Amino acid sequence: MKFYHTKVVVDHIEGSCPYFKEGDSFRIERSGIIADESTSLKGICFWAITAMSPYLTVMTRGAWDKKEDYVMCPDPGPRFGGLASVRFKLIKGEEEHYD
Repeated sequence: MKFYHTKVVVDHIEGSCPYFKEGDSFRIERSGIIADESTSLKGICFWAITAMSPYLTVMTRGAWDKKEDYVMCPDPGPRFGGLASVRFKLIKGEEEHYD
């Protein structure tokens, strides 16, 4: 089976997010989330992962032709009564084969 590592980068934040800072990143390797050592992550937001999940599924399985795409966190941000609006950049990495 093929699997493509995917890097997730916090591209832009409007407001104050308790989990992420701009520039934070983590990788999806098989079914695991690996935080980069350079990140300031205090955790992974459930709502952000939920929003990314459909994109990550097709990107990691190679069913998405794009090399990168963007996903927004469902929190509407401070203009609409939320905490933060966070945009994530998903970057498809190298292919790995495993059984």
